Amino acid sequence: MTAPYPWLEDSWRRLADYHAAGRVPHALLLTGPAGLGKVELARGFLNRLLCRDTENVPCGQCDACAQWQAGSHPDFHEVTLEEDDKGKLRKQIVVDQVRALSAEMSLTARQGGWKVALIQPADAMNVNAANSLLKTLEEPPPQSLLLLVSSRPANLPATIRSRCQQLAVPRPSMEASLGWLRAEGVRQPELALAYARGVPLRAKALTDGDFLRQRGELLQRVAAVQDRGASAVTVAGEFEARDSAAVIEFLDAVTEDLVRLVQLPGDVARLRNPDLLNSLKTLADRVNLTALHRYRQALAEARRLAETPVNARMLLETLLLPWAAGMNAATNERVLDRLLEG
Repeated sequence: MTAPYPWLEDSWRRLADYHAAGRVPHALLLTGPAGLGKVELARGFLNRLLCRDTENVPCGQCDACAQWQAGSHPDFHEVTLEEDDKGKLRKQIVVDQVRALSAEMSLTARQGGWKVALIQPADAMNVNAANSLLKTLEEPPPQSLLLLVSSRPANLPATIRSRCQQLAVPRPSMEASLGWLRAEGVRQPELALAYARGVPLRAKALTDGDFLRQRGELLQRVAAVQDRGASAVTVAGEFEARDSAAVIEFLDAVTEDLVRLVQLPGDVARLRNPDLLNSLKTLADRVNLTALHRYRQALAEARRLAETPVNARMLLETLLLPWAAGMNAATNERVLDRLLEG
């Protein structure tokens, strides 16, 4: 088996080397930006460990590979975000899930080989879940692997990170990403890749929907709030119908571009929204650089809150208030304080 995507070949080779040399750790943490295919890479490696073929792994032909492909291998367990009783995806991995995993990992492997588990996204574990996992990390069963995948490893407790061997999956080169996107038939690959910060799967996902076109409309509504042509309350209501995480990411992308334009007006090559340059320049002439930097801090906190059972409309309204106040430092301090207060 080769890597699931061409830019993962080096990472796959490193994992394969661990296995071939008998140096597979008890706990491994895969890190890197979202949209690189880390989960697919992790699954491929776990399949390799469970495969019964000693030469061509994973072979895809043995009974273990057949069970893997059917999702029924008894020595593989996965912990991920689950649905609530209303069918909505939960925002956290909770302690009961980790306790159930720990109980399974303590049992003898049913097929006499490896016992493996995947936790993704690992940074979604709440405090109690992470603390529960520590017990298994401190006393791992023999021939077992806990494989954690995270795009935000800094959100994991240091006690978890220190007990895992880490493998960082790098972004591919711009040329490699563009080549893959073009081969996939993606339209406007340069634009999608700019917004996705060079992450190819994220770029492809953007083009699968209508978000790239909608960015112009979103920016117009933000500008309307700043011009007092629309209220923050009204626009927050419009944005509520969208995915709040996507709106927050958009606001961050716009703010990142404004910071670049204010600091280096001629540096437009690295903008995340290069096609919106004229509108961005208009905004850049009316904002405070210190306020923009503080606003990005507020957005980081908002991103964290968006993963909790927060009132999405109130959160978006809070994030639009600095624009209504002209993006000045004093207003941004109040917004950040409000977000930190929860």
